[in-house]
Amino acid sequence: MDPIDTEPAWAGLPLIPTWHAAQAMDELRLDLWDVLSILESGYDCEKGRRKAGIRERCCGWRGITLKVIVCKEASGWVEDRMAWIILNVLPC
Repeated sequence: MDPIDTEPAWAGLPLIPTWHAAQAMDELRLDLWDVLSILESGYDCEKGRRKAGIRERCCGWRGITLKVIVCKEASGWVEDRMAWIILNVLPC
């Protein structure tokens, strides 16, 4: 079994956090499965123009509204395959 098959994936691509996003997730006590849940059950909440391929999804989570910002890019963590790179997770 490919190890990536056991990792959370959204819209057909694995989720890979940046160092900054991993720190934010740790402070909010979130793991990749929590972020996946926010992406799947959340709503689009872009407030301004962003570079193509960047998505912002918001969702109520444990009494606060969280925003997850992701972009679709190639990732060296998954054998140069495309992935959703988690740029940031923050309260709105």
